[in-house]
Amino acid sequence: MSDSKTVVPIRLNGKAYGTMATTIAALLAERGIDASRPGIAVAANQKVVKRSDWAATPVSANDDIEIVQPFQGG
Repeated sequence: MSDSKTVVPIRLNGKAYGTMATTIAALLAERGIDASRPGIAVAANQKVVKRSDWAATPVSANDDIEIVQPFQGG
């Protein structure tokens, strides 16, 4: 059996996306998002996922995930 990871199709912020992440925390890392930064919010399948649950919340095929983070600008 192979140890290679499988790309899982999800919807991320309304767009099709393929991920190898198996948890919300891993998805944030894959996207280069610093999970310790304040103001980040995540919802999976229209349910808010508490920050304390990110490492334990699985990412599954066809999940609809929204990541909201503040942006600086003017």
